[in-house]
Amino acid sequence: MSVAPFGPRVTFHYDGGDPSKGLDVAALLRPYDLGTHLYCCGPTGLMEAVRNAASHWPTGTVHFEYFSVDPAIAAGSGADFDFEVEIEGTGEVHTIPVGTTILEVLRDAGHDLPSACEEGICGTCITEVAAGDIDHRDMVLDDAEREAGDLMTICCSRGKGRLVLKL
Repeated sequence: MSVAPFGPRVTFHYDGGDPSKGLDVAALLRPYDLGTHLYCCGPTGLMEAVRNAASHWPTGTVHFEYFSVDPAIAAGSGADFDFEVEIEGTGEVHTIPVGTTILEVLRDAGHDLPSACEEGICGTCITEVAAGDIDHRDMVLDDAEREAGDLMTICCSRGKGRLVLKL
């Protein structure tokens, strides 16, 4: 069996179920080395501990992969209503009914669009937005990307009115 090139830099930590032997995430992440990126997946408690401990790290250097969407995020603004999606440059307009995703409607209309999780945790369906106000319901885009308003996950996020998508 061969050893992965990163093998010598991997450390396993076992607390044996004893909280007093738990990993001190705050101490581990206190220093930040320029150019370092942190990738984290795991149980909610670990993810929150890492998010809090790395809050001083530069924007875009801490990345999370979730196994499910936080229900509060999945609910978005809480306002569900029909809205329209226009495909830029085609004149094609589709109504997205409550309870149906943009992805479903566009696939039904014959568009071959990539997706994987269809829950907003993988990023496979991220699509460029030319215009419109997005109700983000994913756990992939970071705050800066959401604020820019030019990307969305069409598997779960919705519009707050008409959206114009670049397909």
